[in-house]
Parts: sequence; C-alpha cells; structure tokens
Amino acid sequence: MPNPNVLVTLSPQFPATTPGITFNLDGDAMYKPVGSGSGGWQIIDRPRSVSALQWYDRSPKSLQLKLVMTSEVINGFAGGSIESECQMFETWTDKVPGTVIPPILAISGPVPGIQYLWAIYDYEFGPAIRDANAGFRVQQNLTVTLYEYNAPLNGVLGSPSPAIAWIQTVLGQNTQSSYLLYTVRQGDTLSAIAAFFYGDQSKWTEIAGLNNIRDPNNLYAGQVLKLPQN
Repeated sequence: MPNPNVLVTLSPQFPATTPGITFNLDGDAMYKPVGSGSGGWQIIDRPRSVSALQWYDRSPKSLQLKLVMTSEVINGFAGGSIESECQMFETWTDKVPGTVIPPILAISGPVPGIQYLWAIYDYEFGPAIRDANAGFRVQQNLTVTLYEYNAPLNGVLGSPSPAIAWIQTVLGQNTQSSYLLYTVRQGDTLSAIAAFFYGDQSKWTEIAGLNNIRDPNNLYAGQVLKLPQN
C-alpha cells in the first residue's frame, strides 16, 4: 500500500500555465543513467604512448516511479472523480499546441533528481478503483518513466554539446558563428522555439531582438530565424 504521507508532485514548466498533479509514492524510486556504459570517463588508446583519459559527457538520468493518484490528495476528500487529472496526465506525452515537443516537467518530493527537468518517456496505468454507482475513477495506480531533459543548445563551460554539433552540421553553419539558423515550421511560436532550444521560453525576446521581430505571433512557415548561441 502507498504511504499517504509520501507525496510527489509533477509540475509542467513548459507550458508554465498548466497545473501540476500530486501523487502518493508507492515504494522506492528507480534512479539511474539512461543506457549502459555511455558517457562519463573514457579511456582513449594512443599508439606507442600511455592511454589517455578524457571526460566524454554523461548520459541523461532516468527516473521510474510507481505512483497512486487518489481523490483524497487531489480533491481533499474521498470518493471524488479523478478522471480529468488522469486525462491531463495522458496529454503530457502529446506535443504542446503550437510546438513540436510535449510538456517539460519539474518534480518535487522525497525522490532523487528534483534538481533536473524531466520529460515523460513511458507510462502505464495499473489497477484502478471506481465509484460503485457512477463508474468514474477515484484511485489510479500508474508507473511512469521520466528522462532528464536537456535543451539541445545547452553547452558546458561554453563548449558546444553533441546536439549543437549535429545542428551545425545539418544546417551547414560555421561553428564560429554567433548564431544558428532555424526554419520555422507550421504552428511554431517564439516561446516554443526558445523552450526547445534553450529550455527557457522567456528567451524568445533574444530571438525576437536578433531577428528584428516586433510581433512575436507573426511567424510563418518557411521563415528563417537566427538563434543566438550564447
């Protein structure tokens, strides 16, 4: 049985206007790097010399939680419907309207990884308890797997990340350039582009300033934007 006093909250940071959901934690959290043997310190063979040791980067973290969504926690009383919260949770794997990515989440509670931002990689609804007369859910068990979210343009100590190098290769940009080029797709907004590339939707103002955009809502598919690399 879940401990009613151990609560975990998932709160969307993008879009920040979406409310969070608080769950009971059922058991322990599984926290580890994604994959096996990738990232971290690596030994580099050097012919006729001692092997070198270099820091290659690290894998993102993964966090698996067994959660219980209850009417007592969500509504403050037993027996209330939690159908809307169950449906809202499912939308957290769908892209945010006007963007190409799903919500980015923060987590709070007695679990590891609360210093990171997260995206839902996988989830599974388990057993549910329903109202005997109306049939709506009053309790829902679920297992969710979260992956640490790092924006593609987040570098370390000013060095380009692998994602930056990939973008520069695809876009054919000079690595010494102070900006990258991005082609607007249907439904894009400046705040969505800023959230995707920088992990901070407020940076849309920097994109607007670099491109002399006065109306942030006046974008069109095929438009080429300069994106700051700083």
